[in-house]
Amino acid sequence: MSDPTSPSSESSSDVTASPPVEAGPLSTATAFEQRLQQVQADLAQEQPIAGTVAQLQADFRSQLLPLAPALPAQTPIFTEMNRHLRLLSVDVTFLQAARQPA
Repeated sequence: MSDPTSPSSESSSDVTASPPVEAGPLSTATAFEQRLQQVQADLAQEQPIAGTVAQLQADFRSQLLPLAPALPAQTPIFTEMNRHLRLLSVDVTFLQAARQPA
C-alpha cells in the first residue's frame, strides 16, 4: 500500500484492475472490501464519491445480497449492511449539497 502522506496516483480503476480470482463468497467479499476502501480513500482526498458509493451499493445488491438465502444466520448482517449503504448514499447526497456554493 502507498504512503498516505505522499500524493496518491491511485484511481478507482486500480480496484478493478486486479486480476480476476475465482468467483465465490470470499472473493466477492474481498472485492466489496476493496471498493469500500476506495470510497474511504476518495473521501480522504476530497474526490467525488457519489459514483463510487453507487457502485458499492450496486455491487452489494448484485453480488453479496444473493448469498443471504444460503446463509440464514447472516441475514441480519446483510440487512444492516444494506441499510447502512442506503444511509451512506443519503449522506453523500447531503455532502454534495453542502459543497455546492450558495
